Amino acid sequence: LSVTMLLGLCGISFALLTAVPLGVMAAIRPNSLIDRIALFLSVAGQALPSFWFGLILIVVFAIKLQWLPVSGSGSWQHFIMPTIVLGYYAMPAIMRLTRAGMLEVLNSDYIRTARAKGLGPTRTVFGHGLRNAMLPLTTIVALDFGALFSGALITETMFGYLGMGKLIYD
Repeated sequence: LSVTMLLGLCGISFALLTAVPLGVMAAIRPNSLIDRIALFLSVAGQALPSFWFGLILIVVFAIKLQWLPVSGSGSWQHFIMPTIVLGYYAMPAIMRLTRAGMLEVLNSDYIRTARAKGLGPTRTVFGHGLRNAMLPLTTIVALDFGALFSGALITETMFGYLGMGKLIYD
């Protein structure tokens, strides 16, 4: 259980650390290049099955480039590919929800008031906007954390982890 919990925490952390900044940047500059990149990553994250994405990572980073180990759970390097696979599964929903929440918040009256009072764009976006846009995000993160355990079954089997997912599979 400890390996599966650690893998789930690493996966949700990776998803949050990549999806929230991409969602905020996409909301600050709608219809820009970063918005298109975030949209592409979101659609690709929903369309690409996690086992296929894991196999692509194994072929590229473990077999071709030989940067990372293929299987096992001995060192921190063994956690990189499974963390990316699990996090990429949760990223699209978090990114879209962050973008939509930020677009709604940035057009609200209190943001206009903060800008009129002379607050800088960084403090306005992160201090006032992101705090209020994160409220619905807590719900989706809690639901995604539970869904990551079902994804851990495939990921742990694919990467040779000895966790709850592998135990359930066996």
